[in-house]
Amino acid sequence: MDTNDVHLATENSRPRHIGVRASLAVLVVGCILPISAVAAFLIFDYYQREQQRLVADAISRVRAIGSAVERDFVSIEAALFALATSERLSHGDFQGFHTRALEAVRTMKADSITVIDPRGQLLLSTRIPFGSPLPQVDVKAWRSRLRNDGRSYVSNMMHGPVLGKPMFAVGTTVSRPDGSTVMLNATVAPSQMDDLLREQKFPDSWRVAIIDGTGTIVARSHDAERYVGFKTTPDLMKRLFVNPEDGFRGVTLEGIDMTIVYSRSASTGWSIALGMPVDEVNSGLRKSIAWLVIAVLIALAIGLLSAWYIGGRIAHSITALAGPARRLGAGRIGIGDLPQVYFKEASELADALVEASVVLDNARHDAHHDPLTRLANRVLLNLVIDRQLALCRRQQRELSVMFIDLDGFKVINDTYGHALGDQVLKDVASRIVASIRAADTAARLGGDEFAVCMLDTGIVGAEHAAQKLIDVLSRPFALSGSEASISASVGVAAFPASANDVDTLLKRADAAMYRAKSLGKGQVCVAGKAD
Repeated sequence: MDTNDVHLATENSRPRHIGVRASLAVLVVGCILPISAVAAFLIFDYYQREQQRLVADAISRVRAIGSAVERDFVSIEAALFALATSERLSHGDFQGFHTRALEAVRTMKADSITVIDPRGQLLLSTRIPFGSPLPQVDVKAWRSRLRNDGRSYVSNMMHGPVLGKPMFAVGTTVSRPDGSTVMLNATVAPSQMDDLLREQKFPDSWRVAIIDGTGTIVARSHDAERYVGFKTTPDLMKRLFVNPEDGFRGVTLEGIDMTIVYSRSASTGWSIALGMPVDEVNSGLRKSIAWLVIAVLIALAIGLLSAWYIGGRIAHSITALAGPARRLGAGRIGIGDLPQVYFKEASELADALVEASVVLDNARHDAHHDPLTRLANRVLLNLVIDRQLALCRRQQRELSVMFIDLDGFKVINDTYGHALGDQVLKDVASRIVASIRAADTAARLGGDEFAVCMLDTGIVGAEHAAQKLIDVLSRPFALSGSEASISASVGVAAFPASANDVDTLLKRADAAMYRAKSLGKGQVCVAGKAD
């Protein structure tokens, strides 16, 4: 069978597809009659979907603000839980605890720390010197809303018992050895929330407010001094206690007509409300709709005149791209699952893209992983640490890096050969992965050097993990009917204790590892403090 016969047989074996040129001609002719009705439907549908998208996007933004408020509450609660462990508090040494609380409040997003007994007697406040007369308070007002853990609570806005100014409290109940309890609270002024609202960088014409569980305004982006401490609008107040999230058209306290969205926290009962001027929202939609109408009319006119000419060009372009598509594996193009095609030119291109996607996926994986152990390589480790550091800076979290060098591996290579040496490296990789958390990242840097990135782990935790890892790696390895033993030297560096950027962090962990190696086998060294 000659080449022409093979080509003919191949053509006959493929399903028959209509060409692009003919497809476009049929499409344009088929759209002439219903085009007006379809265009009207699309315009209406577009308007509806844009409205829904704007509301959905706005709700996502208020959820983000609510999450930021929750994080502040959690941060204060964590500090209070730590403070609640003070023996001075549990044994009634309130004067000593007053000094300890003064030190703690400086590092918290709070204005003062108070202690209240179950009867409502204020026992101490860091706002005034210890021993000064203190008033009775309404305990129920301070514990307006219990948190999910049942130990902590967040109050609504109230007047402070010492200074008489608006404030709210985050607190926890502390049990004492004698069976009695006291309430340990951090009081927060509404102005503490101002920075959080400014960070959102909303347009100046928008309005955003933080509202407590009673509908009282705690913070506001505009005219805060005028409205903080007062109730929000009756319309919003009514909706807050019906649906946890919603969007509606309403009027602000200033009387501005706005599209208002809100989200209410199930944990605290607090809400975030965001208002966007109706004129501003609708002006953008009106422009979009006008352009859509123009585009439909132009597309109809040009389609009838150009379908045949453009259809031929599209068919030629698709066929011409089949060859370059097969070479996509050398580029950086992501390709997902390809849809079914219905004409022959696209069928050839689909085959090429499927081949290219396989090549590209393999190349991308190989570029970031060690071929022997399948762990991350140095490039991927740097990317992971860099991204995790950005997260740690925003959320004030810790991160540690362990540099691991095997002691005695060269002896195994020289004695048993490189094949068994490679098997040992694979076993080492498996033991490292089994010894760390799923959220940690293990990497092979080359030769017998490995590294581990650990999120939410400080120097002490990383040092403990390193010692545990040394113990695991010191267990014998099975080699061709015999056993061989190695050890490991580990260097530890942490953010922010040792360094503040990825390059310095890695260098200091590497230097600490070499110091550990110089001290002998199975040692851990910790990098020094950051400059």
